[in-house]
Amino acid sequence: MKKLISLVLVFLFALTTCAFAVPSKSTADMATVEVAGDNIPADSGFAITPVVDETVNEALVKTVQAEIAKLAESASAVEYFGEVKDAEGNVVSLTELLGVDTVNVFEFMPLSVENYDVAYGNVTATFQFATVYAQDEEVLVLVGVVNEETEAVEWTVLNGVGTGAEGAVEVEFTPEVLEAIQGGEAMMAVVSK
Repeated sequence: MKKLISLVLVFLFALTTCAFAVPSKSTADMATVEVAGDNIPADSGFAITPVVDETVNEALVKTVQAEIAKLAESASAVEYFGEVKDAEGNVVSLTELLGVDTVNVFEFMPLSVENYDVAYGNVTATFQFATVYAQDEEVLVLVGVVNEETEAVEWTVLNGVGTGAEGAVEVEFTPEVLEAIQGGEAMMAVVSK
């Protein structure tokens, strides 16, 4: 529970540091993304971006804040996420995927994708976080997309791995997931042991 409260405070701190344009290193600086793919043209403008500035997409930020509050009120992360599917649409268990009884959520943020084209295929992204993930540590990257009709968040799990480089996590996104993020309101959470 303490970690979850810290997560909420970190997210709120990230928003306020952006609003006041603090020049020193802030929480917002610690969620950066590098993308790589064989078919991405250098001039594509393609980007996967954590949304840390509330003025960029106020509605999405408020949706994520509401989801963080729901997570805080849940008995566990597994209860909060509910039915989770893998990239092929199969229902999976977070605890079974990680081989543990309890999972933790250390990252939770709004996410956007710009200028993605299905011709780019799968894209590998490396996210740099404040939380340190060990070299080869298995994590789950959950992408939540808000269903426009029901307003429920539908979660897809992708396998991620710690790179050992100051908290970085590498994950491969499928075209379907990238298009879903690009076409709607989306968020990302990192779940680990």
